[in-house]
Amino acid sequence: LADDDRTALFASVKRTLAQMVAKGGRDTEVDLFGTPGLYLTKLSRNTAGNPCPVCGGPVSKEAYLGGSIYYCANCQRQ
Repeated sequence: LADDDRTALFASVKRTLAQMVAKGGRDTEVDLFGTPGLYLTKLSRNTAGNPCPVCGGPVSKEAYLGGSIYYCANCQRQ
Protein backbone atom coordinates (compact mmCIF):
# COMPACT_ATOMS: atom_id res chain seq x y z
CA LEU A 1 0.00 0.00 0.00
CA ALA A 2 1.09 3.53 -0.70
CA ASP A 3 1.63 5.86 2.27
CA ASP A 4 -1.65 7.68 1.60
CA ASP A 5 -3.53 4.36 1.47
CA ARG A 6 -2.02 3.19 4.77
CA THR A 7 -2.92 6.51 6.40
CA ALA A 8 -6.51 6.29 5.12
CA LEU A 9 -6.83 2.66 6.24
CA PHE A 10 -5.50 3.46 9.72
CA ALA A 11 -7.91 6.40 10.07
CA SER A 12 -10.82 4.21 8.96
CA VAL A 13 -9.97 1.48 11.49
CA LYS A 14 -9.72 4.04 14.30
CA ARG A 15 -13.03 5.64 13.28
CA THR A 16 -14.81 2.26 13.12
CA LEU A 17 -13.47 1.14 16.51
CA ALA A 18 -14.51 4.46 18.08
CA GLN A 19 -18.05 3.96 16.70
CA MET A 20 -18.14 0.41 18.10
CA VAL A 21 -17.10 1.60 21.55
CA ALA A 22 -19.58 4.50 21.51
CA LYS A 23 -22.42 2.10 20.64
CA GLY A 24 -21.53 -0.49 23.26
CA GLY A 25 -20.04 -3.06 20.89
CA ARG A 26 -21.20 -5.09 17.91
CA ASP A 27 -24.79 -6.23 17.50
CA THR A 28 -23.49 -9.83 17.37
CA GLU A 29 -22.17 -9.67 20.96
CA VAL A 30 -23.50 -8.93 24.43
CA ASP A 31 -21.86 -7.17 27.39
CA LEU A 32 -21.42 -8.60 30.90
CA PHE A 33 -25.07 -7.82 31.65
CA GLY A 34 -26.40 -9.54 28.53
CA THR A 35 -27.15 -6.31 26.70
CA PRO A 36 -26.42 -6.51 22.97
CA GLY A 37 -24.25 -3.86 21.35
CA LEU A 38 -25.83 -1.29 19.05
CA TYR A 39 -23.09 -1.15 16.39
CA LEU A 40 -24.71 -2.75 13.34
CA THR A 41 -22.24 -5.03 11.58
CA LYS A 42 -22.28 -5.03 7.79
CA LEU A 43 -20.93 -8.58 7.31
CA SER A 44 -21.72 -10.96 10.18
CA ARG A 45 -23.83 -13.93 11.22
CA ASN A 46 -26.76 -11.50 11.20
CA THR A 47 -26.21 -10.69 7.52
CA ALA A 48 -25.05 -14.05 6.11
CA GLY A 49 -27.09 -14.94 3.04
CA ASN A 50 -28.44 -11.40 2.69
CA PRO A 51 -27.46 -9.05 -0.14
CA CYS A 52 -24.12 -7.25 0.20
CA PRO A 53 -24.71 -3.60 1.18
CA VAL A 54 -22.26 -2.48 -1.53
CA CYS A 55 -23.03 -4.57 -4.62
CA GLY A 56 -26.08 -6.70 -3.79
CA GLY A 57 -24.25 -10.03 -4.11
CA PRO A 58 -24.77 -12.65 -1.38
CA VAL A 59 -22.88 -12.38 1.91
CA SER A 60 -21.06 -15.71 2.38
CA LYS A 61 -19.94 -17.48 5.55
CA GLU A 62 -16.93 -19.80 5.76
CA ALA A 63 -14.96 -21.45 8.54
CA TYR A 64 -11.54 -19.93 9.18
CA LEU A 65 -9.01 -20.77 11.91
CA GLY A 66 -11.63 -22.06 14.32
CA GLY A 67 -14.04 -19.21 13.69
CA SER A 68 -16.12 -17.85 10.87
CA ILE A 69 -15.57 -15.15 8.29
CA TYR A 70 -18.24 -13.30 6.33
CA TYR A 71 -17.58 -11.71 2.96
CA CYS A 72 -18.99 -10.83 -0.44
CA ALA A 73 -17.22 -12.86 -3.14
CA ASN A 74 -18.10 -10.24 -5.76
CA CYS A 75 -16.55 -7.34 -3.83
CA GLN A 76 -13.44 -9.40 -2.93
CA ARG A 77 -12.62 -9.76 -6.64
CA GLN A 78 -12.60 -6.02 -7.25
